[in-house]
Amino acid sequence: MEQLIIEAKVENLEKVTEFIIESLEEMNCKPKIIMQMELVIEELFVNVAHYAYTPKKGNCTVQKELKENPRAVVVTFIDSGTPYNPLEHEDPDTS
Repeated sequence: MEQLIIEAKVENLEKVTEFIIESLEEMNCKPKIIMQMELVIEELFVNVAHYAYTPKKGNCTVQKELKENPRAVVVTFIDSGTPYNPLEHEDPDTS
């Protein structure tokens, strides 16, 4: 397992994305899967950057583990910021 410890700020999104996507490219993943993973990485990391430590600063640990059989990449985001449980909040008004 490899890990990247990086300050949780939006400016570091590209470094986090490269850290994960390089492994997908080495595994010859389809472009569609890579695009989907880029979206997931962006959503997770930007949420940590915007909400976990506000207004303070903190780090995010990004772990990736390559698996062979079945072939997979397991990605884990770890932060020690303010916990957020969407089940404890009202549903947003989407009308």
